[in-house]
Amino acid sequence: MQNTKNYNIGLDIGVGSVGWCVTDSNSNIFKKGNKNMWGARIFEEANTAETTRNFRGNRRRINRRKERINILQSLMLEDIEKEYPNFLPMLRETSLVKQDKQISSSIDGRKYNLFSDNKMTDKEYYNKFKTIYDLRKYLIYTEEKVDIRLVYLAIHHIIKYRGNFLHEGDFSENTKEINENFQVILDYLRENYDIELIVEKEEFFEILQKKNMTKTAKKEKLITCFEFQKQDKTVITNIINSIVGSSFKLDKIFGSLELNEIKISFSSDIENEEEILTKLGEYSEIYENLKNIYSWYILQDMLNGEKYISEAFIKKYNKYAEDLNKLKRVYKKYFPTEYKEMFRKEGTNNYVAYNGKGCPKCKPEVFFKYLKNKIQRLSEECPEKNYILEEIENDNFLKKINTTDNGAIPYQLH
Repeated sequence: MQNTKNYNIGLDIGVGSVGWCVTDSNSNIFKKGNKNMWGARIFEEANTAETTRNFRGNRRRINRRKERINILQSLMLEDIEKEYPNFLPMLRETSLVKQDKQISSSIDGRKYNLFSDNKMTDKEYYNKFKTIYDLRKYLIYTEEKVDIRLVYLAIHHIIKYRGNFLHEGDFSENTKEINENFQVILDYLRENYDIELIVEKEEFFEILQKKNMTKTAKKEKLITCFEFQKQDKTVITNIINSIVGSSFKLDKIFGSLELNEIKISFSSDIENEEEILTKLGEYSEIYENLKNIYSWYILQDMLNGEKYISEAFIKKYNKYAEDLNKLKRVYKKYFPTEYKEMFRKEGTNNYVAYNGKGCPKCKPEVFFKYLKNKIQRLSEECPEKNYILEEIENDNFLKKINTTDNGAIPYQLH
């Protein structure tokens, strides 16, 4: 090579390595001795600031929440302390073990967390209000003068989980904004893929909100609302999947190689969303509009025809109890030897892990995949089989009150 005047050096620079190769003008690889002059240097990838940024964001969110609660307590302090001077101090100590508590909360020798007088005990409170939403509903409809501590607990919960600020002004149904979001999607499909909506928008949204339809059937019906070429079916399929909360591939919608193999779902936390929006560039508006339509769809599904959040969530809580009873009946009758493994012991994909009381906790999709495979083995004689399978398919079986979907609730409804 010392006698060669012309040679080329090719570099392949990645985030975790640099590849190199030396060739002559005819692209033949040079040799040094018997070894080809090519190779690679591999090094550790640089860490992004994403983890630190997430921690910082969570700290700020928690601090703002604490500040809101402190303001509420300062506003109600004087009125509460007139009758119940121990209430707020006890409330601050609810997370402590009995030995660490400084405030006396003994009634007839029994220790309580919230109420320290004979007018009401913790047991009486929880018998009357199984969830905080039962209390909120009670306060909406009652015409009686109620205990100020109950008023505080309800307002505390509302300002702690105050909802999103994605929509301005009155939020009656917000159909105008959703129609505008949907029109942006339709314009994108028309301009880029010549895909047209062949039904009225109202009909499309009616199908989207139908309760007596499985998610699979709903997706198939929504696809028929569009006219498209055969090669573009994957585009509209992924659009529909995104709206109903199923997994979808970004590159199938936007056709970008940078988004290749990125598969996400709006129903789950999206860890690298900022990176995705950067890669989308001018198409980020389409992404945001799809997410807004999904949030609207989830909100309508959560309200389930009810006027108030509290009523909808009480219905959701009661359905969870009914679903759990049915599942327990199935296990007692058809899988009696596995009952304890499912409901009593810690595991990786059983009900204990799904319910968040086991270690490690398991994601809903893992639990329901396991459960679906189990229930499918049952004969058609099992009366609960079809119900459980359909509800799992509709993402409506053992649905918890507190999920990531609650982020779709706007503050106006609270």
